[in-house]
Amino acid sequence: MLIPRFEDRCISCLRAPPFEEGKGFTKEHVIPRALGGILHCEFLCPKCNGEYGHTFERKTRRDPAIRRAIWGLRNELPHLYRKIEKGQPKTVGANGDELPHLSKGETLTPLISLKIAYEFACLSFGSPMLANDNPALREIRRTLIQGDTHAPVYRVQDMIAKDRTPRPFHGIAFEGNDPHAVIQVRLFGYLAYRVHFPNLAIQKEPFGYTHTLDDAKEWISPRDQEAA
Repeated sequence: MLIPRFEDRCISCLRAPPFEEGKGFTKEHVIPRALGGILHCEFLCPKCNGEYGHTFERKTRRDPAIRRAIWGLRNELPHLYRKIEKGQPKTVGANGDELPHLSKGETLTPLISLKIAYEFACLSFGSPMLANDNPALREIRRTLIQGDTHAPVYRVQDMIAKDRTPRPFHGIAFEGNDPHAVIQVRLFGYLAYRVHFPNLAIQKEPFGYTHTLDDAKEWISPRDQEAA
């Protein structure tokens, strides 16, 4: 799903074109393309997109939980399984089968959840998210640009679905304010990350986005049961 850009400024550094890199806006996948994400918008400048891609975002597929999830979905999503597992460390099982070597991975950084949540909020709520006079939003952007995993402007709560069974969908949901803004990111059905923004409130009704990976369908609903 391609969402039209709502303003001619990079949502990360707030620069407007022409960019000194000599290029226009670049395509950014809200959920990383490496994980099969297809929700995207051309709203990052080349510099910010490159920095995300070459720092914390490129490590997403190495996370043991991600690899465990796609292993469980390898028969349903063979193409994505091969894409994620390409070049990854392997081990040999008792029957001689090749298995993912999960102890060699890198845990998913909370910056990934923050990036997904912030970009989803920008797509959903538009220009108010780029307000430069809002200290909380300024700090969120600074945190992403500098790769600050300990900034107090956000907190990521890791969760696992009760049945611990991976399912072929990704989801993002704005859960409302309790009392601050909360956005939940769900990957492969059971890996869930609730992103809390302690200094931010968004006066909108809860809603969610779902992307089913086996048939590439996407939809947005007022209260998305898959992502919430």
